[in-house]
Amino acid sequence: MINTANNFDEAITYLKDSNNKYPNTLTEKMDSNSFNESMKTIEDKLNNLYEKIRITEDLNKYCKNYIIEQIRLKEKQFKEKLKIIENLRDQFSDVEYISYNVPFEASEDVIKDRDGSIIKNMIVEDTILKQSSVTIENIPLSTITFYNDSSCYYNNSQSNLIDNNASRSYYLLNEPQYNGITETYNILFNKNYFCNFIDISLVNCDIKQCLLILTDSSKIEVETNTYFNVKEIKGIELKINCNKYKYTNTSELNTNNDSYNELLNSSYLRKTNDILLKNIISNEEQVKSINELNKYNKEYEEKISINKEITNKNQLNNIS
Repeated sequence: MINTANNFDEAITYLKDSNNKYPNTLTEKMDSNSFNESMKTIEDKLNNLYEKIRITEDLNKYCKNYIIEQIRLKEKQFKEKLKIIENLRDQFSDVEYISYNVPFEASEDVIKDRDGSIIKNMIVEDTILKQSSVTIENIPLSTITFYNDSSCYYNNSQSNLIDNNASRSYYLLNEPQYNGITETYNILFNKNYFCNFIDISLVNCDIKQCLLILTDSSKIEVETNTYFNVKEIKGIELKINCNKYKYTNTSELNTNNDSYNELLNSSYLRKTNDILLKNIISNEEQVKSINELNKYNKEYEEKISINKEITNKNQLNNIS
């Protein structure tokens, strides 16, 4: 009967034991002693075989019972752990959240991963742990191609973006385009670069699509201001949309004395549009100055009000 690990090991050792004794070879001349010895050997081997079969059956039964016992034991341990979790859940059922302070320590040490690669430092931005971005080099822009779905009066993207300045587009439209104005910028670098993050500053427009231009000229779409897998690229294609308008009064232009031929003259139209553009820029600058002046006046009035309150309190204290 196998019921312990020691008995199990002894049974395995017994099964591994091999008896190499074989019956004697019979000769033409009958030898009773040799015949009896051979028969005894055969009988012993049969008995040994029967014993090994019985032990093998006991081993099978023992293994089966052992596995069932271990499964029940693990199931019991799992239920105990689950019960602890349920108890903790009940304790915090009325708590909206559990807060843990993690003692992060900032370090500028160079730490390597298991494969020998350097692990990049992380930064805390708006209480969120993010990957840090390090400017390795400034990428010179080589070529900028501008497309749009409307008639653009003025666009300075080619010169401004190459000089690392903001670009601006002006449209003089007779009526609003309710789906907005869509512009596409195809920007190529002076050589191929590896990239995993794109940050674009926009004013008065939204990004509809950002495409990476790979080295084989194929394109894949990515999200801006979000990390993605490192890609070797030779440029980006950016599609933006604007559906915000600034209405400008153009009635100040004197057209009473303009002849029909003058209105059809391209130089006259160009001059007229230049005047409109200058008026728009001038109005924007005036609005900006007025807003700054209003902000200053508001801050000045707040300080005057605070000083009055302090003066009144001092007077009351003197009276008392």
